[in-house]
Amino acid sequence: MKDERNKDRYEEEIRRLQLIINVSKKINSQPTLSDTARAIVESLKEIGFDRASVWTCAPDNKTICELWGTDINGNIYKSENKELPITSIPPSNGYTIEISSSILKEKLGIEGDTVFLNKDSDEDKFESIWGYRPSSPGYYRRDEKGDNICVGVRDHDKDIGLIAVDNYVTKRNIDETSANLFSIVVAEMAKALVNIALRESLSAEKERLTVTLRSIGDGVIVTDINENIQLMNTVAEKLTGWTEVDALGMPLSEVFQTIEERNRKPTGNFIKRAIETGEVVQFPENTILVAKNGKESFISDSGAPIKDTEGNIIGAVLVFRDETEKRKIEDELIKAQKLDSIGVLAGGIAHDFNNILTGILGNISLARMYLDPNDKAFKRLEDAERASMEAKRLTQQLLTFSKGGTPILKVTSIKEVLIDSTNFALKGSNVKCKFEIPDDLWSVEIDGGQIGQVINNIVINAVQAMPNGGVIEVTVKNVTIESEDYLPLKSGKYIKISIKDHGIGIPRKYLSKIFDPYFTTKQKGSGLGLSTSYAIIKKHDGHIEVESELGVGSTFHIYLPARPEYYYSEELTRQYLDGKLRILAVDDQDIIRDLIQAILGNLGYEVFVAENGEQAIEFYESEIKSGRKIDLVIMDLTIPGEMGGKDAIIKLREIDPDFKAIVSSGYSDDPVMSDYEQYGFDGFIIKPYKNKDLIEVVQNVMLKKG
Repeated sequence: MKDERNKDRYEEEIRRLQLIINVSKKINSQPTLSDTARAIVESLKEIGFDRASVWTCAPDNKTICELWGTDINGNIYKSENKELPITSIPPSNGYTIEISSSILKEKLGIEGDTVFLNKDSDEDKFESIWGYRPSSPGYYRRDEKGDNICVGVRDHDKDIGLIAVDNYVTKRNIDETSANLFSIVVAEMAKALVNIALRESLSAEKERLTVTLRSIGDGVIVTDINENIQLMNTVAEKLTGWTEVDALGMPLSEVFQTIEERNRKPTGNFIKRAIETGEVVQFPENTILVAKNGKESFISDSGAPIKDTEGNIIGAVLVFRDETEKRKIEDELIKAQKLDSIGVLAGGIAHDFNNILTGILGNISLARMYLDPNDKAFKRLEDAERASMEAKRLTQQLLTFSKGGTPILKVTSIKEVLIDSTNFALKGSNVKCKFEIPDDLWSVEIDGGQIGQVINNIVINAVQAMPNGGVIEVTVKNVTIESEDYLPLKSGKYIKISIKDHGIGIPRKYLSKIFDPYFTTKQKGSGLGLSTSYAIIKKHDGHIEVESELGVGSTFHIYLPARPEYYYSEELTRQYLDGKLRILAVDDQDIIRDLIQAILGNLGYEVFVAENGEQAIEFYESEIKSGRKIDLVIMDLTIPGEMGGKDAIIKLREIDPDFKAIVSSGYSDDPVMSDYEQYGFDGFIIKPYKNKDLIEVVQNVMLKKG
C-alpha cells in the first residue's frame, strides 16, 4: 500500500515536472508580448485554474493594461482598453490576505477581514491562516466564491506586470500544488516578458537604426571583423548597385570596388587597415566607386572600427558620399573662372582693337569723301570699309563673350542686322539663305551687336545640322501677342524672326535642355552658344523657342518687342544745325582725335581736342573764363592711367551744367553705355563707328531738347 502511494507521488511529480517544462517552452517560444500573455493564460487554465488574466505596465508607468484574460464563464479573450492604476500591483515585501474576519480573530487575534504579513518573518502566520506556506508575495483572497491570487511580475526590483488567477467558476480553494505551479509560471512569465521586452527593444532599436541609415544622405556599409557585409543602407545600395539582401555575408571587396582616378588602379584595403589599427582611415581624394553595372561615381569616404563595450574590435563601418555632382560643379566653376579670365582678356583686346578700327574705318570713310565714286580706288575703299565692319562684328562677339552685359539699346531696323549676321555666319559653308522680310517691318529697340551674335549662333548651328549643304529660310514678320497666345511675353507688338533649317533635327528629350549652359551634343561644342543667345533675348524682354523633328529639321523662333511708332531709315537724313558748333573731343588716341576733327570739321564745326579728362577740364575752364562756350563734348569713357569720361563729366558739369555730352567707348558692355543719362551724358557712340554714325549722333544730341 505504501509502495502504491509512493508510486502515485512519483508519477505526480513526473507529471508536474513535465507540465512545468511544457509551460516553460510554450511561454518562452512566443514571438510577441501579446502572444506570450495568451500562452500564459492558456497554461494557467491547463494547470487547473478556472480563470486567469495577464497585465503589463503601460509605457507611462502609471497604469497596467490587461492583455489577455478570461470571462466569468472561463472563456479566454483578448482585452481592449482595460486599465488599472499601477498601485494595483501587490508589493514585493509581503502578503496581503483578505479572508473571513472570524479566521483572523481566531488565528491571529486581529479584528477585521484584511491583514498584511511580512515575507521575511510572517510565513508561519500565513500558513496558519491559509493552510500552507506562500509561494510568492502577493494578494490572497478567500471567500464563499472561492480563492483568488494576484502576484506582481518583476525584473529584479522593477515592476513589469501582474498575473491573477481564481477558481470563482467552480468555487474551489487553490491547493498548494497549484499555488506552487502558479509561482513557477510567474517566474517564467517574468523571464519571458523580460526577454520579449529585450527583443522588442532590440527590434525597435534596429528599426530606428535602419530608418536613420535610410534617411541620411551618405552610403553606409557595416562589416564583421572578417570584412563580410552585415548591413548596408539604401544609398549604399544605389551607389554600389547591390541590394542588401544580395550583399549580406559577401566580402566587402566584391561589393565595394574602388579605383584611383589618375591611374585607374584599385585602391588599397582601407577597411582592413581600420580593423587592424583600430583607427579611422580616410580614403584618398579622387577615389572612384565602380558599381555592379559599371557606373562610376566619385566618392569621399572613411572607414572606422566598431568596438564592443569592452573595447574589442568586432567589425567596421564604411561611410561614403557621392561627390560626382560636386565634382561637376567644381569643374564648371573652374571652367567659369577660366572663361572669366579669358573674357577679361577678350574685353581688353576688343577695346584696343576697336580704337584701332575706329581710326581705320573713319579714315577710309574720309578718303572716300575725297574720291569720285567712279574712281577705281573708291571701290577698293568700299571693300576695305566692309572688311572693317566685319572685324567690328568679331570684336563685338569678343565683348559679348567677355561680359554679355546689359544691352545698349537703339531703335533700328532688324533687317540689316539679320542679313549681315546671317551672311557672315554662312561664309565658307555650302549652305545658302533665303530671306523673307516685308517692307513694312516695324522698328525694334535692340543692341545690334548682341542680337547679331544671337543670329550668328543659330545660323552656325543650322549649318552644322546640314553637313551636306542646303538652304536656310529666314522669315520675319510683324505680330501682335495677346494673353491667349500662351507665350511668356507681355501683350503687345513684336517682330517674329524664324530661322528654319532642313538638317538632322533635335531629339525630343533634348529640346528642354538646349538653352541650358554647357549642354551640347557636339564632341567639340562648349554648350555656350544657345545659352548665351537665350540670355541676350531675355535681356531684350523677348523670347526664344525651338521646334524640331528628327530627320526633318529645326526652326528657332525669336520674338523682340517692336517700336512701330518709330520710323527708321537706312539713309542718313542730315539736318544742318543753325550756327557754328564748338566741340571738344577727348580721347587718348591721336588717330581718333584727328579723325573726329576731320569728320566734324568738314561740316564746318570748330573741333578742339584733349588727351584726357584733366586736359579737358583745364581747357574748358580757360574757355569759360574767356567767355567762349563749348556746345558739345565727345569723351572717351576709358583712358588708361588717366581721368576718363565717367569722372571728367562730373567735374565739367560743376563748371557748366548746360553743355551737351556724348560718351564713346570700345567697351559696349560698360553700364555707363547702357545707362548713359544717369551718368550725365546725352548720347553715346560705340567704337568703331562710321563717319555717318558720328554725324548722326552729334546731330541727334544737339537737336534734343533739355
